[in-house]
Amino acid sequence: MTGRRSTYQLTIVALLLCTTILGSKATDYRTDRLALIARLTGVAADSTATTFRGKPLAIGRAGGRVCHIGYRLFSDAQRQLLGTEVCNFVERYLLELDIPTDAHLSTAERKRKDLVTIEGTANPMLLAADSTVSAEVQQQDGRRYTVSFCQQGSSLWSISFPVEYNLIIGTDMDERERRLPAEIRLAPDSTTTRMPDAGTLRKSWHENYFTQDGGTYLLDQMRGDRYFELDSLGHLQPIFGRHLPAESLANLFTSLLIEGQFTLDMQVSVYGMKKERIQVPLRQWTTFCLDEGCQPYFGIISLNDDEAEGELIMHNATLGYNHVMKVSCPLTTIDKRQGTINARLLPYVTTSRVNNIFDEYKTQKP
Repeated sequence: MTGRRSTYQLTIVALLLCTTILGSKATDYRTDRLALIARLTGVAADSTATTFRGKPLAIGRAGGRVCHIGYRLFSDAQRQLLGTEVCNFVERYLLELDIPTDAHLSTAERKRKDLVTIEGTANPMLLAADSTVSAEVQQQDGRRYTVSFCQQGSSLWSISFPVEYNLIIGTDMDERERRLPAEIRLAPDSTTTRMPDAGTLRKSWHENYFTQDGGTYLLDQMRGDRYFELDSLGHLQPIFGRHLPAESLANLFTSLLIEGQFTLDMQVSVYGMKKERIQVPLRQWTTFCLDEGCQPYFGIISLNDDEAEGELIMHNATLGYNHVMKVSCPLTTIDKRQGTINARLLPYVTTSRVNNIFDEYKTQKP
């Protein structure tokens, strides 16, 4: 672990110790890097400062913590169009190049290390303020983003970077694994039921059964579909019963449609062949993944009268990662609408590696 600890990480430790010693009020940040940026720029969590070195700042807060600090480039409408995380990265990265957070690297070395390229001599801050200039984003083969400021179809300035979770969020493998249990527990235990519009469903193999198509991922059997039936009064309901266990479990693991008291007992694989056990309500886990922007896909590995084993992948195309989970679910949990579901979780698998990991993972029991 010592070999993986960078100058940046040591700086963070020193800053946190300094804060504790001085008795300053602790501030919660989404990442250690944001804590460092706040320290280096002098932007406190409750700061009303709107500029740094004369340039406008964007400071984002959610759930009582700082989730973004960067130069303000994008309007709310542009952030919704281009994607919040993509916009956050561009704003934060340009600020980091001015600080810089990796003090031992030159700007050119930092960009080479991060595989980031910037083209154009125009000032992006001025372009962002020009109403005749539009902001655009492109994703090349799911591997790289290019964000451009364009005028009359010509790019005036652009930044290109990998679709890579650590880079875009500003973290590393150690930190994301360290933070994951708390991040899951911070997610609300949602009670929201999101029924689809009946007009979006297709009739299935029986006149009372309907399917909401959710596509496939990696294999035809890994599906994002959800399943519904008409009850005795002709009302549409999500399928959840022993008569259709595979469809019931798909609804349970990919949506918030099923009410009940389900506990997820997860063995989480982390760096160094270590494992950590986390128990959380299943709905809390699902909410965490959906709030991250993941698309769920579920498939049955084996099914008998007593138990089902399945594979759940939470795929985040925007940030280029997957949460890969194998679950073991007693069918009594369907009957009782409660119970403990055992699982093995491999978090934040990069999209480029998920095929190999998936093949290995599906052979191991939770």
